Amino acid sequence: MGKNKLVKLFFINGLLASTLLFNGCLIALGVVGTVWYLSSLHGTLYYPVNKVEPATKEAMGELHIASYSSKFSGTGEECKITGKTTTGDEVNITLTIKGVNETGISIKIGRFGDKELSKLLLKAIKKKLEKT
Repeated sequence: MGKNKLVKLFFINGLLASTLLFNGCLIALGVVGTVWYLSSLHGTLYYPVNKVEPATKEAMGELHIASYSSKFSGTGEECKITGKTTTGDEVNITLTIKGVNETGISIKIGRFGDKELSKLLLKAIKKKLEKT
């Protein structure tokens, strides 16, 4: 087998494997626009971070998650919001500026992540933002 054929074979196999893994993750998650990765829910909100941060705290309050800390990084490009659920699980939310009206969000609840509560929180945040 020639070198060119071998390179093409590896490229096609790699492309096929990555496509199957990516599509498998989206299908398993069942949610368009978000990804469950490393026990955290990741997504993008098309609002500026200065609107997402208060909406996040309000949504946390509605779900009885005590918000006890909200800190922007020194550069102002990232905001970390922490809290606790009524069962004592830590809630860690990271907001990252991606553009003028685009904010990345990462939600992790508990040590191993609570996918359902994370989705519920993101839905509540989106609902708050739609009202602004």
